[in-house]
Amino acid sequence: MKQHKKRLTLQSIKGACPERSRVRQSADRGRVEGFTLLELLVVAGIFSGIALVIAQVFFSTIRTNAKTETFQSVKQNGDQTLEIMSRFIQNAQSVTAASCPESGATPVLSSSITLSNFDGGQTTFLCVAPGGYPRIASESASGVRTFLTNEDTAVYDPVTQTRSCTTNALAFTCTSIGGIPSSIHITYILVPRTSSKSAMYSWASSVFETTVFLRNK
Repeated sequence: MKQHKKRLTLQSIKGACPERSRVRQSADRGRVEGFTLLELLVVAGIFSGIALVIAQVFFSTIRTNAKTETFQSVKQNGDQTLEIMSRFIQNAQSVTAASCPESGATPVLSSSITLSNFDGGQTTFLCVAPGGYPRIASESASGVRTFLTNEDTAVYDPVTQTRSCTTNALAFTCTSIGGIPSSIHITYILVPRTSSKSAMYSWASSVFETTVFLRNK
C-alpha cells in the first residue's frame, strides 16, 4: 500500500512537470512574438520617410497650381487687351500722322498710337504707370482714361528687366504702303504686378503680339 502511494506521488510529480514546461514555452513564445526597440525605430523611420515624401508632393502640387493660375490670369488679361486694341484699330477711320507718318516706307516704332474715329473723336493707346506699376490704357481726346490691363498685371521691359513704359515693353509698329498707313504691329509683355523672377512659383510672363491691317486705309 505504501509503495502504491509512493508511485502515485511520483506520477503526480511527473505529470505536473509538463504543465510547467508548457508555461515556460508560452512565456518564451510571447517574448519571441513581440517587437524589439530597434525594430520599432526602423518602422518609425520608414513611416516618417513616407510622410515626408507625401508632404513634398502635396506642397509641390499646390505651388504648381498657383503658378498655373497666375499664368492663366496674365494671359487672359493680355488676350482681352489685345482684342480690344485690334478691334479699335481695324475700325478706325485713320491713324494720326504723329503715330504713323505717311511719308516713307520705313516702319515707325512708338510706345503709343492715336486713332481717328468715325464719330470725330480720337482714341490713344498708351502705357501709363500709376503708383509705379505700368499698365496699358486707352485715352480719349478729352482726357478720359480707361485701363485695359487690370491692377494685378504690369507691363514689363525684358531688356532692363523692370516694369516700365518703354518700346521694349509696349510697342506699336506702323507700316505704310504707298505713303498710306497699312498695318500696325502690336507687341507687349505682361507679368504679375508684385512677384519677381526669384519667386518661381508665382512668376509668369507672357508675350502678346499681332499685326492688324487697317480696313479704312
